[in-house]
Order: sequence, then C-alpha cells, then structure tokens
Amino acid sequence: MDPKNYLHCFKLIGNENNINVEIGKYSAIGKNIEINNVNNLDVQIGHDCFIGNDVKIKSGIKIANGCFIAPKCCIEEDCPPFSIWRIDADSGKTIQRGFRYCPEVINFFEEIEWWNWNEDQMKRNKDIFIIPFHDYKSIKQYLSYSEISLMNLDELALKLK
Repeated sequence: MDPKNYLHCFKLIGNENNINVEIGKYSAIGKNIEINNVNNLDVQIGHDCFIGNDVKIKSGIKIANGCFIAPKCCIEEDCPPFSIWRIDADSGKTIQRGFRYCPEVINFFEEIEWWNWNEDQMKRNKDIFIIPFHDYKSIKQYLSYSEISLMNLDELALKLK
C-alpha cells in the first residue's frame, strides 16, 4: 500500500486467496469495506479516490481515478474517472450522481497525473489543488496567472511530469 493513502480495513467475502486489491496514490478508504469475491477477479481503485464507510464492492470492479463513493454504496459496475456515486433516496439503490468536474477538467487531471508528481512539483503548482475547477474556463484562468503561463495542455502535461 502506498504511504500516501488513508486506509482502514477490507473484509473479503468468499475465496480470499484468489483476489488482489490495487489502490492508487492519495486515496482515502473508509471502514468496513466489503469485497464480494464472486468471480475471483481483482479490484482496482485508482488515484485520488474517496470511498466512504460500509461500501460493498463486487470483485472485478475498476474504480477509476478521482471517484467519490458515498458511504453504504454497493458498487457493481466499473466507475468512470471522477464520477460521484451515492444512494438514491427513493429507491435505496446505488446510482451515479454525476462527475466532480466537466470533461475538460477531468481530461486535464488525467493528463497531468498530479498523483505522480514529486514534492517540488506539488509545491510549485499548489494552486491547482485549491482553485474550484468547475469548468474549462477556470483552468485557462489559472494557467494565465501561474508560472505555467499560456502553454497549451499538451505542453503543460509534459512540463509537469
């Protein structure tokens, strides 16, 4: 496990010897997470994820980077990058509520892979973590005032890696 994660414990249901759980960097995993090993497939949890307490995950599931999974959800399908999952108040079922950011911002974070930055890169670009990126316009505004200047996103990704 990466030391940059905040992790409680997993409870494996079924054959515990035939499953691996991969967890990316900077992910926070709550208490009482159950992984139901029905098909002996590994579970992948990406970087920068939050998984609340009492979540159940079916084996073979991939939870992509940046996902937010509210407490008590039952994850039975792959979760796209930066998706938000919660319990529906009416049906009691787990539903995808939407995404943390617009597609352009999601692509931006996926491209720069900040979770692989060293400490110096994080310090130099710390504003990226505190600006509320609700749309692509916010990224362009950040870039215009930062050391990165008016570079296009391809050049930015290369510089930050």
